[in-house]
Amino acid sequence: MNLKFSYPDVCLALYNESEPVGFTKIVYVPKCVAPYQFSEDSYMIDAMMIDSQHQGKGYGKEALYQVLRYIESKPLGEADSVKLTCDDDNVTAIGIYEKAGFHRTDQFTNREKRLRIYTRSIQNAVQ
Repeated sequence: MNLKFSYPDVCLALYNESEPVGFTKIVYVPKCVAPYQFSEDSYMIDAMMIDSQHQGKGYGKEALYQVLRYIESKPLGEADSVKLTCDDDNVTAIGIYEKAGFHRTDQFTNREKRLRIYTRSIQNAVQ
């Protein structure tokens, strides 16, 4: 099955100097639109992946802060929150997200995988 949502999105390559280390996809999710049904217009970090050979070097954390700075410019539309998903077992990522101002919600995207939704205000100051 091929799902196609009509959310505005942008994909960005993540580099350390001139070396690619990963990528991210950011989407703008209007309120009350399936499948998320968020109560407000939101940005969603739909994917952020760091190549396995570059993990554990701080690139993911730095990329997250760079992406949040980009989202604060509201390039795809007005919104007050940023959301992302994380597996409940990914303690390392959860720690990074919480330090960046994200808070755990009671919402999940897929009950089988237990991908929990985390949220934060766009207005939070990025360190």
